[in-house]
Amino acid sequence: MTREQLRKLQKLQLKIAIEIKRICEKNDITYFLDCGSMLGAVRHKGFIPWDDDMDIGFLREDYDKFINVARKELGKEFYLLTWDDNEVYPQPYAKICLKDTIYREKIAGDCNSEENGIFVDLFPYDNISDNRILRFCNGIIRKLVSHMLMIQSGYHVWEGKGFLKKIKFLPLIICSLIFSRKVLKHLFMYMAYMYKGVHTQEVGIEDGGISLYWRYKRENLEKFIEEKFEEEDFIIPQNYDVLLKTAYGNYMELPPEEKRWKGHEIEKIDFGPYE
Repeated sequence: MTREQLRKLQKLQLKIAIEIKRICEKNDITYFLDCGSMLGAVRHKGFIPWDDDMDIGFLREDYDKFINVARKELGKEFYLLTWDDNEVYPQPYAKICLKDTIYREKIAGDCNSEENGIFVDLFPYDNISDNRILRFCNGIIRKLVSHMLMIQSGYHVWEGKGFLKKIKFLPLIICSLIFSRKVLKHLFMYMAYMYKGVHTQEVGIEDGGISLYWRYKRENLEKFIEEKFEEEDFIIPQNYDVLLKTAYGNYMELPPEEKRWKGHEIEKIDFGPYE
């Protein structure tokens, strides 16, 4: 992807994020810039210059509310992508996509979904066990199930990791042939909701197992402030310093160029009417 294409992609992702913000503000739904987008807001007042995606987080109750509202209130340029709406979409989190665009990653492999538009990720945060062993077991199961769902959808989860890595994935490939998609999704959501309504100290991001290490004290996601992101004001957690140190360490120091995120391996990108 050229520098010009990357900047155009970022501007379209910002367009999607503004629509998400509009719906949240209209319906009193709490959201926040998440992951690299939170870091970008704090360190760059916008996109990390080499970043090619945008992430928005919600506590689970706000995430569920947003999904229900978005189905009715999304503008005509956008569509909601979840595994309940698209039978071959394998991820446990949603995306808001831009119609008539294409953003297809190499890892998608043989997935035949036609819904591959430029997107913004929506990540729910679920309650997770305060017990380290139970938390680890829950996260591992969800990660394995997530990989099986991706394999069923035609994703090459071993993409770019070499032949030996593919051999290591062989047991998961076999299991993905044994268990139905319905069973795997039910198991995943059972594990995700295991502590719903239970008072736990920590919450973890729900993207298929990353909560094994990307987890925070719930109290750090209860107060928010506005921060500039490009030309717009978005919400980020008030305790962003704690979250960013947990996720990135010394986050205000730019990584050396060779260690900067090189982005997703993009097989095809088409800006459609926004070219």
